[in-house]
Amino acid sequence: AERRARDARLAEGDADDPLERALAQRCSGADTTDLDQALRVAEALRGVDRTTRRCVSLAFFDGLRAADIAPRVDEPACAVRGRIRQALARIRYSLAGADALARR
Repeated sequence: AERRARDARLAEGDADDPLERALAQRCSGADTTDLDQALRVAEALRGVDRTTRRCVSLAFFDGLRAADIAPRVDEPACAVRGRIRQALARIRYSLAGADALARR
């Protein structure tokens, strides 16, 4: 029951968002720890704009470099790298906060 609830929360995300779709696909059938982490990543990335989420998705799920992503989002490669760094910092902060709470 707990697993179904987590799957449902992950599936509730933006169906048009490629990052959330990729997270949901990769976590289907995953263990509880993987689902918890995927939910925290999705939550952290809901706070960034759509272009940043697209950059992260293209970089990490499609394996593209910033130079390859730049024309797809109509921004220079340095801006794409900045967006990805911003998103990773947000994810790190989110995961570190959840880990600190879990240790208490």
